[in-house]
Amino acid sequence: MMSDLVRKYNNALAVIVSVLAVFGMFGIHQIRIFGMVVTPYRIFIPILFVLCFTFTWRYNNHGLNHQHIIKIVASIFIVWLLYGSLQLLIIDNLNLKEGIKELFGLALGFAMVFIVIYCIINEANCSIFINTIKFIYVLLLGLACLEIITRYHLYTSRLANELSDNIFSTIDSSKKIATTIFYNENDYAAFIAIFVPVFFVFNTKKEMIFNTIIIAVSIGFLRMFDSWTAIFAVGVSCIVFFFNYLLEKKKSVLQLIYRVIILSTYFWSHKVLNAIFSFLRSILTGFGGEHDVEIADLQSTIKAQLIDRTGTSGSIRINSYIDSFVDTFKDTFGLGYGPGGYAKHLQEGEKGLLLSNPHCLWSEILTQYGIIIFLVYVMFLMYIFISLLKIYAKEHDKIILTLILVDISYIFAVFGPSGFLNYGYSWLVIGINVGSVIISKINKGM
Repeated sequence: MMSDLVRKYNNALAVIVSVLAVFGMFGIHQIRIFGMVVTPYRIFIPILFVLCFTFTWRYNNHGLNHQHIIKIVASIFIVWLLYGSLQLLIIDNLNLKEGIKELFGLALGFAMVFIVIYCIINEANCSIFINTIKFIYVLLLGLACLEIITRYHLYTSRLANELSDNIFSTIDSSKKIATTIFYNENDYAAFIAIFVPVFFVFNTKKEMIFNTIIIAVSIGFLRMFDSWTAIFAVGVSCIVFFFNYLLEKKKSVLQLIYRVIILSTYFWSHKVLNAIFSFLRSILTGFGGEHDVEIADLQSTIKAQLIDRTGTSGSIRINSYIDSFVDTFKDTFGLGYGPGGYAKHLQEGEKGLLLSNPHCLWSEILTQYGIIIFLVYVMFLMYIFISLLKIYAKEHDKIILTLILVDISYIFAVFGPSGFLNYGYSWLVIGINVGSVIISKINKGM
């Protein structure tokens, strides 16, 4: 067993990494190195990786020696980076600068995964990561509420006035949209969709009430933003959580009521939020009677986007995904366009009404790094997910259930924003999943 001092160090490291995964994306104004904006994430993740790797190699390599999963993770990521580097060398029309920037982002993501695994196998509890994420989530939710009420936005937002020198700026908007620290509402919606399941599980009645409020506000935001991919992702996770009640060893009426309330938030939470925000804004401005744009019915929106394909966004996305899949095999024989290559391919061609880049993590990996890297990575993620299901089936651990629900939402939420490979918190999720499986195997002596 490790000393309390070392355990506290690892817990502190878990908090730092979680914060960097989200807030570390903030750019430090006007400071660039080799054309890349300097961010805390890009500065501190490499430093922490070197420290963790050195400590593991010298003093505590039992995880490396006895866990084949760590070796598989390292092998996948090393091969991925080497393959991307080879693509940069042999594909003539790639933008070298953009390609190196993307590979650097990948390397940072891989480093993030290793740091998280290091923390977990050295007895940093997964609840530390989850509680830190909860704190950050609630903080951003509060900021989003202020944005919608006041219409002031951080300089990182697309809604901010680009000519302003202040950290805050404002625009006149009839729509209720918030971006918090992200560039646009789709990026923030993806964050909501991935992490709102951490509030599904509760331990006390007070926590249940608090979680219900957070979930209702979150789903209300997604409805107000009209972020249908995020709505769909959370919906699938909610449905799985609802039917999970049947598998619970200790069933209670309270648990069933809680699940029904969560599902019902799809139909009423945005209406309540609209009324509250309009009332508060009327107090601040002195003017009442603001007209709210009618929000489309949820079932109709999903049906139009995914089934009938009459929705503009859904039609463009589906066409883009199909086109990217076909072109990858037709133009590159399934080997991929290389780092940053598919977006460049779209810009150079006349493809009609398509997205300017993959706008989907899975399509991003497939089109740029080819079918082999894609299949190997996806199969590994499936192995980890199935391992989590097996652990939960035996132990009924609430943290494992939380990770499973986050993963389910993650699968669909990454269809929203573009450039998801560079999102630190997406790799944080992968790291926690892998680390949880590894520590379970270590505790069982496997």
